[in-house]
Amino acid sequence: NLRPILFINKIDKKDARPTEVVDMTFNLFMELNATDEQLQNAIRMAYLNEFINSLDGDSDVYKEFEEFMNKKKKEELDKIIQEENLNSEKTYNFVRRSFENGGIETTGTEIVSILPPMSRFSQNSNRSEKKNNVINKLINFFDKYFSITSYKI
Repeated sequence: NLRPILFINKIDKKDARPTEVVDMTFNLFMELNATDEQLQNAIRMAYLNEFINSLDGDSDVYKEFEEFMNKKKKEELDKIIQEENLNSEKTYNFVRRSFENGGIETTGTEIVSILPPMSRFSQNSNRSEKKNNVINKLINFFDKYFSITSYKI
């Protein structure tokens, strides 16, 4: 149950290739049948690499990191909303409250309110399957960003 940590050293050097190193590490994790959590850490490393490459000598690292991660978080949430045809405003409010409360609420009416309209009585409704799929995507989203960003979106 050890969690691997990857440090990429000397990225400021002329011949540095941090993106390639992160990609190689991610591929190695895949070959070793890494868990979802371990793969998420590799994805976080890719985000960090992208962020580091965007810095210059005048950068306010803390401020720019928060802005960078909040931008990534918004892009990913927008993608989930679009893919699942969710109510955008209600989904943003739901996720914002989830970050404030420290977890995704998987029961109750609020999670149902973000779903697209679907008949509960049609034979091929798949409403429950849709709800579970959305919950899984939002939990993965939450797990990826909760420990490294604020609750702002």
